[in-house]
Amino acid sequence: MKKLVIIAILLCIAAISTKAQRIFGAEYFIDGPDPGFGKGIALSGSFPADSLSVSASININVVSPGVHILYIRTYDSLGLWSHYVPVLFSVELGINSKISAAEAFFDANDPGINKGFKLNGSFPSDSLVIKDSISVSNFSPGVHQINFRAIDVKNIASVNEKRLFSVFSNPASPIVYAEYFVDSDPGIGKATVINIPQNLTSLKAKTIFNVPASFSGKHYVYVRVKDKEGIWSIYEKKEFDICSNYSA
Repeated sequence: MKKLVIIAILLCIAAISTKAQRIFGAEYFIDGPDPGFGKGIALSGSFPADSLSVSASININVVSPGVHILYIRTYDSLGLWSHYVPVLFSVELGINSKISAAEAFFDANDPGINKGFKLNGSFPSDSLVIKDSISVSNFSPGVHQINFRAIDVKNIASVNEKRLFSVFSNPASPIVYAEYFVDSDPGIGKATVINIPQNLTSLKAKTIFNVPASFSGKHYVYVRVKDKEGIWSIYEKKEFDICSNYSA
C-alpha cells in the first residue's frame, strides 16, 4: 500500500467564544472538491488540545502519479472549524527504484530528460544530497532559477526541484532599497517599502507589518533588496502563524 507520512504539522484554530476553545478533532481530504465540514477523513490525535502536531500514515493508494494537495483542518468544542492547511506532495512511479543519475537546467530552458547538466553523485542510490559547483559566468546579473531532477534505473524522472539564486555584477555594491510582501507577490518594486540606512552591504530586517483582520493560520512574509546597480536579490521567506480568539 502506498502511504504518505505527514510529520509535525502544527494546526492553529480560531475560536469565537468568551474564552479560548480547544481542538476536539481533525480531518483531511486530498485535492478536491471539499466534501464539507465533518465529511473528510478523521485524523487521530490527543484531544482536546490547544494545538495539534499531526504524525500519521495516510493511504494514497487511490491517488494517481503526480502532484497533489493534502488539506487538514480542526474543530473545537463548539463545532467551529479552522481554516484548512494545504500541504503539497507528489506520487511518483518507480518510487522503489534506485537513482541512477541527476541533472540540472536553468530558468525555463528545459532541454528534456537526460539532456540537462549532469550532476555529480554516488549512483545508484536511494536518495541524493547534491553538492556541486556550477559556473554562472555566462549568466546576466539578476535573479535566475536552477531546476534539478533525479532519474532512476528505469529512466523515470522525478518532479523538478527548483531553487532561486541571484547573480551580481558587483557583490560589494550597497543596498539601496528593500521591500516585503505577505503570501502573494505583487511584483518586483511593487511591495511594501522597508526603510533602511544607506551604504549597507547586508541587511537584517526588523519591521512591524499589518495583516488583515481576517488572517488566521499559517502565512509567509517575504523580503528582498535591490543594490545600487539595480540588481534585485532573491527573496528571503519567513513563516508565521496567527491564532486568534475573539470575544463574543
